[in-house]
Amino acid sequence: ATGHFDYPGFRDTLDPARGLDLAGLALIFAGLAMKLALVPFHQWLPDVQEGTSTSVAAFVSTCVVITVTLAWLRLVLHGLPDLHALLSPVFAGLGVASIVLANLMALVQRNVKRMLGWLVIAQAGTWILAFCVGDETAFGAMIFYLVAYALVMLGAFGVVMTLKGGGRELERLEHFAGIAESRKGLAAIMTLFMLAVAGVPGTVGFWARWHLVGALVAGGELVLAVIAVLGSVVSLYICMQVPVMMYMRETLEEEVTESATNELLVLLLCAGIVIGLGIWPDPLLPGWGMGLLDFFESSVGSSVR
Repeated sequence: ATGHFDYPGFRDTLDPARGLDLAGLALIFAGLAMKLALVPFHQWLPDVQEGTSTSVAAFVSTCVVITVTLAWLRLVLHGLPDLHALLSPVFAGLGVASIVLANLMALVQRNVKRMLGWLVIAQAGTWILAFCVGDETAFGAMIFYLVAYALVMLGAFGVVMTLKGGGRELERLEHFAGIAESRKGLAAIMTLFMLAVAGVPGTVGFWARWHLVGALVAGGELVLAVIAVLGSVVSLYICMQVPVMMYMRETLEEEVTESATNELLVLLLCAGIVIGLGIWPDPLLPGWGMGLLDFFESSVGSSVR
């Protein structure tokens, strides 16, 4: 439709009033939404998370998801800078649908990896709402959210990968029953990561949600801000199922092997950063996201030129 594959070409020649241009844009957005597992292009992610090894599930949930988000940000910033009014309802629909459906589906999961897969979709639906505002504050908050999300999800999947019994990973919720009795440190770390996923104060997840919701409110998207907060409340109930199982249920008769030293070091590193950023003074945190956005824009701008 445009005769271009480059972002400046999109910016200069794409006309949403032409049907072919609009169809091409819709296909690009559908492809990105599928890779990001946003509703209604989502169903593959929980299935893949449950069926693949935990290490691959962790890679898909962090590296792939974050890369797709940044690619989408690059497209919007440099290829579609004048289409905010057209694209904002699209991002709102994808985000709200993902938050609502993914949280509801996560409520009924018994496989921890599959539950985390649904939470990935809910998290992506939350940070994608930043596109509805479309200013530097919102995008800075979104990038900081991505950093926090990566730390928390790597840690959560790391605990699942570390928890082994009989030479295999123990990934069902029942397998976590009573773990706190024999693996106190592992149970405490997993509890921390679950609280961070839900955005509980004292963790980096809280500040990530706080600044994103603040950007939505500042941008006049009050309804979306309320939906994001309500999604956090439901996520808290979902995430607390794991600590309840670890601390308040009897241990299953399952042999659990000791964790490798390198696995524990990675988990402790993630946990330390999650706590450290969680208690970091509030005024310093927005600068992190804005600094990352400035770096991203400058590096992308040089590559475009």
